[in-house]
Amino acid sequence: MKTISQFIIVIVILTTLLPAVGFGQEEAALHQGLGLSAGIVGGTGFSYRYMPEKGLGFHSSVILWKVHDNSYFHIALEPLFILKNSGQTAMYLVGGWALVETEENSDGAVGFGMGFAWRRFAWWPQEQVWTSFDLVMTSFRGDIFPYPQAALHYLIW
Repeated sequence: MKTISQFIIVIVILTTLLPAVGFGQEEAALHQGLGLSAGIVGGTGFSYRYMPEKGLGFHSSVILWKVHDNSYFHIALEPLFILKNSGQTAMYLVGGWALVETEENSDGAVGFGMGFAWRRFAWWPQEQVWTSFDLVMTSFRGDIFPYPQAALHYLIW
């Protein structure tokens, strides 16, 4: 793995911990979650999301696997500008950056779009699960295309 990738991993770990610092339990209650995401700009893999009632939120994800001589690394950082968050549904603007590395090449992706999130999907057993769907205009490998991305986060803080 390249040195830049290791540096980015450290930055992501540090920035995912920052939103929790300085908030009282009442203020930060159920705004932070861990889960899975799938997308280019939002990343594919394990993710963290901070989505307050208003203002600026944050989403990051990372995955790294190595099987024999093949490896895959995907890391993403996305600020979320919360337009509306009622606690049950949310609408936000999303922008972001991702790095995708394989044995053959390393590509960056950037994008901007809109996202929607909701709690208590009909078949989920608990209200602590946020389901989200974003449509992001993405520049990746020389193409600009509106790519969808989705995520599930279990609210823990």
